[in-house]
Amino acid sequence: MVALDQLEELFDEQDVSAAVHDRLVRLRDWAASERVVCVGTLRADYHAHFQRLAGKLDLHFQPVPIAPFPRQSLERVISGPAEVAALEVEPELLGRLLQDASADSLPLLAFALREVYERGDRLTLSEDIYKDLGGLDGAAAKVADRVLASHGLDAAGHAQFLETLVRLVRVNDNDEPFDDRCSSPRSPRS
Repeated sequence: MVALDQLEELFDEQDVSAAVHDRLVRLRDWAASERVVCVGTLRADYHAHFQRLAGKLDLHFQPVPIAPFPRQSLERVISGPAEVAALEVEPELLGRLLQDASADSLPLLAFALREVYERGDRLTLSEDIYKDLGGLDGAAAKVADRVLASHGLDAAGHAQFLETLVRLVRVNDNDEPFDDRCSSPRSPRS
């Protein structure tokens, strides 16, 4: 079995380069001759592009849609790894995390939990530390502020940095973020 994660990364402006095309053809031929199964992940918004590519390259694929992460699984996402690491999660923290988190905030949840762990006694995940961090959003903001401060940026440098970050984010007509790929590097001002 060959695992291919984030197949959408193959696409550059809804098409693939000649080099990627050639690699996919070689992978297809190898899989056919060696009885290899390729399993890949692909964001739903790239499914149509991949279907077109599969048609062009005679790739045989079977889509397996994965449902959104169920909110009722959040408790296990928090407590399961803590149990494996022999960490205690204060019940108050667990309740607060379940209130604050959603299926869409898993990266923030992981980040906040790591910060709570690193700032604590490394035995107990504490609600007090989580509160001190400012919750899910506050944890990332505090670390970002600390990193910016460590680089000694003045107000103008800080503003330029934030402007650059904002320029990296693209939204569609529904104000949803999407990837804006480019085939060559570009500066933030281009």
